[in-house]
Amino acid sequence: MLEGMLWNHVGSLMGWMALLFAVPDILLEHRDFYVVNKPAGIGMHQEIPPPGSSENTDNDSNIPGIVRLLSEHLQEPLYPVHRLDKITTGALLLGRNKEATRELSRQFAHRET
Repeated sequence: MLEGMLWNHVGSLMGWMALLFAVPDILLEHRDFYVVNKPAGIGMHQEIPPPGSSENTDNDSNIPGIVRLLSEHLQEPLYPVHRLDKITTGALLLGRNKEATRELSRQFAHRET
């Protein structure tokens, strides 16, 4: 249990460090999608501690995920085509519109992309 609590704090710290130092690099910009370099330590979506958690009273524990971070930075809605774990670094594909996101997700599901 202590190990899990420690990992949550380390993961949160890594996420905040990733947010503080840079917006993830855009590797490719297309009219329908972006490919970005997702750093380790940042989740896909906003992290909110569970209700009743001792962390829930700390506003610093609400870490925005990479989708929201980039949406706000680029000032446009973005949609994840696939997921990468919080601790994983790598190329992340984000759709710029729902139609392209659906098609790219279909291609991922059928291993065409």
